[in-house]
This record gives sequence, C-alpha cells and structure tokens, in this order.
Amino acid sequence: TVFVPRFDPDRIFVSGEVQSPGAYSVPEGTTVLEALTLAGGPTPDAALNRVRILRIVDGVQETFNVELEDIVEPRDTIMVRPRFF
Repeated sequence: TVFVPRFDPDRIFVSGEVQSPGAYSVPEGTTVLEALTLAGGPTPDAALNRVRILRIVDGVQETFNVELEDIVEPRDTIMVRPRFF
C-alpha cells in the first residue's frame, strides 16, 4: 500500500522551538501567534522576538523578521529560534 497525501494549498510549516513542529493546514488570515499555538506553543527556550518566516517570493527563498500579529501565507515556514543565554 502506498499512501499519497492530498495536496493542501493552505499548509504552512512550523519548526524550531515549539512543542510540536510540523505541517499545519490553516485558514486565510491566520497570524503567526495562532500558527505557533497550533504547534503546541513555544518551548521555554523560545525567543519570540526572533521569529522568522521563510517564504518563496518570485522563485527565490527570502527570510523575513515577523511580529506575532503578522499574517502567514500558504507554504510559509515559521522558524522559532532559541534564546541566547
């Protein structure tokens, strides 16, 4: 048996210092904070002031600094970086 996942154009990815990193299907208008909540919330080591989004713009991957209130776009990758000690 071969499992072929259904294509989901509204999928985003959350990685780094969150409880459950992975791919999540989100509705239009979802904020970074809401996406992090879907991923179980930040870990104690997360630096919420250093959250970045990787986004493909015109075929080129770009990195953006974001605020928790910013809106995510389909296929974004949210990276929650660790705090400096």
